[in-house]
Amino acid sequence: MPRHVRALVLTIGLLGTPTLARAELSESPIKPGFWSFPSQKTKTAKDVMASCRDHFEIRFGDGHFIGIQLQKTERSGVQRQVAKVGRCVFSRDNQIETCSVRMTNYDGSVLTGTLRN
Repeated sequence: MPRHVRALVLTIGLLGTPTLARAELSESPIKPGFWSFPSQKTKTAKDVMASCRDHFEIRFGDGHFIGIQLQKTERSGVQRQVAKVGRCVFSRDNQIETCSVRMTNYDGSVLTGTLRN
């Protein structure tokens, strides 16, 4: 490996990658509409379609949302169910979106909490 490349790798290793300046947001970047938040990086259009089929959220203009996911059942094979509901509020001051969430598990149990993004 050339000397200048080793120096660059060492510098990045010690200091980390450079941080880019980010513009302050005046509102949440998550706009009303249909959203999917895959847990793994999607590489192809087929991956995107599978992620949207398995789980998606509908965001409303007032911050409320519902999350729909596929659930496998013994009788009907597959059905969609409301997996979570909630409301998100974006703070311009600290650039954080805080969401109150109510999640329904496959077994019918319910979890409530708050998420900060």
